[in-house]
Amino acid sequence: MINTVLSLEKGRIFQVEGRRIYPSEVHLLLEVAAHPEATATELAAGLGVTKGAVSQTVTRLVRKGLLLKTRPPEGGNTLRLELTSAGSGAVAHFRRKTAGLRLGVETHLADLTPAQRQVVARFLDCLTAELKDLGQA
Repeated sequence: MINTVLSLEKGRIFQVEGRRIYPSEVHLLLEVAAHPEATATELAAGLGVTKGAVSQTVTRLVRKGLLLKTRPPEGGNTLRLELTSAGSGAVAHFRRKTAGLRLGVETHLADLTPAQRQVVARFLDCLTAELKDLGQA
């Protein structure tokens, strides 16, 4: 199971409406959708990456027609990111996929007793913490 989890994003490329979308791009699109007013610095902090990584990913997503860079009406140096209609479609696609996964998990958990669900929840919390720590010095 650990090998499967570790390889989930390795080499993974999604095809949505004829566009190749990489996992890092998916994460950024979902973050922009969740926080449309966020700056690149705030998005980087939310994703746990550098501002430079966000900038590179934004450039690719703009080129793919999934994001637009806009200036807020009040002006200033801050750029805002806006999903295009294709970007919104990609976000909807990934949200549907996530919802399907969530429903599948909930269906399996529904057959468990409350005590069994607590054991599973503790295990998943532990696994999540370990995976977040993976590769950290």
